[in-house]
Amino acid sequence: MSGSRLQGGDFIRDALGSCGDPLEVISDFQRDNRLESNILETVLPLLDLHGVLRSDIYDGICDQLLEKLEVVIPTLPEDRLLRLIDASFPFSDGPLRRVVLRLLEAIPDLPPRVLSAVAENSQLYEACPVAVKRQVWEENVGLFGDEVRPLLDQYVEDKEALLLRMENSPSSNFFTPSPKTRRQHEIVQTLASYIGRSVKLYNTVLQVLRALFVDGGSAHFCTLRADVLMALHDTEVSTILEADPCYKFVWCLDACIREKCIDGKRGRELKLFLDGITPPREQMRGDISMLLCDPFAVHTVASTIVKLLHQFRENEQLPRESSQLMLLLRLLQFGLNAQQMIHCQDFSEKEMDSLFVKTFLPLLVELLVNSCITLLSDESTTQSDEGNHLSQLFVPLLQRDVLAKVIACQFTVKAIHDRDKYLIVTLLPALAAGCNASDLRDEFLHQLIFALDQMGEEMASNQEMLYAVFECFLLKFVEEDKILHFTHHLISRLHQRVDFSAHIGTLLEAFKPQEEHSEQTHEFYCHVVDQVNAPRKERSLLSVPPPSVESSGSPLLDILPAKSPLV
Repeated sequence: MSGSRLQGGDFIRDALGSCGDPLEVISDFQRDNRLESNILETVLPLLDLHGVLRSDIYDGICDQLLEKLEVVIPTLPEDRLLRLIDASFPFSDGPLRRVVLRLLEAIPDLPPRVLSAVAENSQLYEACPVAVKRQVWEENVGLFGDEVRPLLDQYVEDKEALLLRMENSPSSNFFTPSPKTRRQHEIVQTLASYIGRSVKLYNTVLQVLRALFVDGGSAHFCTLRADVLMALHDTEVSTILEADPCYKFVWCLDACIREKCIDGKRGRELKLFLDGITPPREQMRGDISMLLCDPFAVHTVASTIVKLLHQFRENEQLPRESSQLMLLLRLLQFGLNAQQMIHCQDFSEKEMDSLFVKTFLPLLVELLVNSCITLLSDESTTQSDEGNHLSQLFVPLLQRDVLAKVIACQFTVKAIHDRDKYLIVTLLPALAAGCNASDLRDEFLHQLIFALDQMGEEMASNQEMLYAVFECFLLKFVEEDKILHFTHHLISRLHQRVDFSAHIGTLLEAFKPQEEHSEQTHEFYCHVVDQVNAPRKERSLLSVPPPSVESSGSPLLDILPAKSPLV
């Protein structure tokens, strides 16, 4: 009771330590601090005879008074509420805390002195409802940062775990949920509730996300930036929607992600917004680039580009003749340059590599044409002349341009979904030759493994495809933890879905983790080995020697790096 004028523990200790008659001190204290009630004075001696403790009596009376006070609080004027806060605040660590909390919640605009006092009392601060904390945060942005930072980190960890976990559902992958379903994530909803209608807190969240994205590079922070805004859109928080200059762009992009395609109409809306960013507001391009760096946005833009390339094959059209394609490439380039743009504060648009547009994209269309020719003529899928042609043009362009890498990866995923054997055995070795492990995003690897799993039966029965997938592609990156982890997932899923017994032992041996790999990779590998061997306890598959090249005709089973005729 140090903050009040009442006699508390310190007074009692001093009085008892310096008195001659302790009983008299106790009697005087009871008389001075009693509840002045004639009825109570009559009842107390009777309750004493029945052994009822005075503390229990006063606690019961206090509870009743507090309940009555809580009912009255909403009807009191603000000046009266503030006086009650001042009077009750010294007792906020005791039974009166609930009253203090109700008083704080009843005032929509607490004075700074009260907010400072709440922030300094950690126990009271933790107990406050979000509406009160929000007022504290607006006065103390640092405290708000401490509150949301663990949530932001946890969100990224959840997304990364979701990519690596590879759910067993054959019809659902990382990109399957709709944007509205995705933003029901607990952390997104928590952040939206923290922000409420506060533009200041919303801008603080954006600043923190921007800083974390630039420092750490995780594109999941970009997803969260869009999801928080659209969660506020769902609850119609107009003050924030009107304050964010990127709201209309986010709303349009969200619709495209929902439809998994950017059609001509949506594309024109996005282009109109981009073209409307004038030099005084060019910093907006940093926010736009961050929104386009969202993995769901990158996936949508890249998928639409690949669909257009297939249309160009049907229509016999050159890629550079399509204004829609040029816009999509512009959007994709914005997203892929986001981190550098924000870090360097250089918000100018970079020119696109002319070789990429005039050579690389036509090469992809040429591959689609060759695939059709191969299918119709029933020719072999590997031809050395064509392989040399690809190695001279395709791989060097892949190595020099991040746009080419992303589109080639999405192009490959589409080929696997289409079960295009020609493109699969052509593209995977080229990707291995033209990309480093760091170029292969987790989102691409997730899609790749998911798509390969769906065509498990075809792959298990086709030595050429097995060779392209495992030896020409995955084995090239066997030293990388994340790629080894995805490979183990693929082996496990193929074993569960198809008869893979002829190859499983050799693959497990070839993709066995080494000392430099992480403990998690070793643990998951052991789990896969146990899973594979469980149905065949009488004979461990790891002891099955691989067939020779002469018996099978496939270099895959040797698991030896070989020069692909396509690279």
